[in-house]
Amino acid sequence: MEDLFPIADDELDALLAHHGELDIPEHAWPGNLLKLVVVLADGWERRGKAEAEAKRLAEEAVLTMAHYIGGTQLYLPTGEDLKTAVRDALIWREYRAKPFNADLVARQIRITPDHARALYKKQCDLYRARVQPSLPGVPAPMKKR
Repeated sequence: MEDLFPIADDELDALLAHHGELDIPEHAWPGNLLKLVVVLADGWERRGKAEAEAKRLAEEAVLTMAHYIGGTQLYLPTGEDLKTAVRDALIWREYRAKPFNADLVARQIRITPDHARALYKKQCDLYRARVQPSLPGVPAPMKKR
């Protein structure tokens, strides 16, 4: 995998080791990288990091991304599938220890009760697959489409 990247990792390590010591002006960052730094730093600050620490963490993350995927065209999806997966996992966590009320969940997240039951069943199946792996030599059940 090393041959995929034009710069050796020790160069990235050296860059990351010293970047926090330097005061690099914002105008030196390419526009899209600066936008990523701002978004990531804001996220760290909202989670309680001091402004300077949040900026340092964000810059390190962006420098690492630029090192590994810089120069390529990158599409960032809206993340709706990820948001839905997180929402479904949170519902599973809330209702795993108590009776599932599809009507209540449907009203809370604005879906139909049938959809609520389907997402709960999917989370049950995912949980079961994690804690109860298949036996060797037994094919996994076929997925419904």
